[in-house]
Amino acid sequence: MGRSDPTVAPADNSALSTAPADKLATEVERLRQEVDRWEATAQVLNAQFAQERMRVAEARADVEAYTFWLQEAERRIARLERTSPSARLRQLRDLLRGRRPAPVRGPDAPPPDDQAVPAARFRYFLRHSPFRVYREPTFTLEGWAFPEDGTAVTGLRARVDAEVYFGTYGVDEPFVPEWHDVQPNNPRPGFKIIIDTPPGRRRLSLEAQLGGPQWHAFLTLPIRCLGLGSPAA
Repeated sequence: MGRSDPTVAPADNSALSTAPADKLATEVERLRQEVDRWEATAQVLNAQFAQERMRVAEARADVEAYTFWLQEAERRIARLERTSPSARLRQLRDLLRGRRPAPVRGPDAPPPDDQAVPAARFRYFLRHSPFRVYREPTFTLEGWAFPEDGTAVTGLRARVDAEVYFGTYGVDEPFVPEWHDVQPNNPRPGFKIIIDTPPGRRRLSLEAQLGGPQWHAFLTLPIRCLGLGSPAA
């Protein structure tokens, strides 16, 4: 008694001993994959959060610029009421109400030899609102524009005070015909203009050439430029 039978083989327990280890390795791999998914989700959420912060900052800048624009218009109205409350006062009141302003006379007007005249009624759209505080040394104006009477636009430019910046007119805008009918004389009414925005209070004007040598202003407004990020002299 007490002796083992040499004819009976010992039991194989290797499968039982490796089963818990395999299960643990599978669980560790599952957790690792779960952590990877959460990290990827966190990166996406961080990117979306950064985009939302940029949108909020741009909206705040637009509100600040619009507030400045209204205050500037109110100061001009008060000043003009004490001097010449007729044509210039109507021009500023139209500006406040969102209408096309009358031509400006006096120190804010362009030089007499190259002065833009008031345009016919224009339809236009700017992808980035010009009613803002201009913080960078340059700014790109992009959008579309055409006169309501269908006259062909042969040139487009922007003016910042006395400086003139010529742009590209004729960029394809496929959605414009859907919204405003086909424009035979202006089938591609898109434009792009890059302007300089030196620090200070400036006057921005968008002007179109309608076949002849004369330029026609269809948008004029005061702007404020900070010139942040401008290269050192």
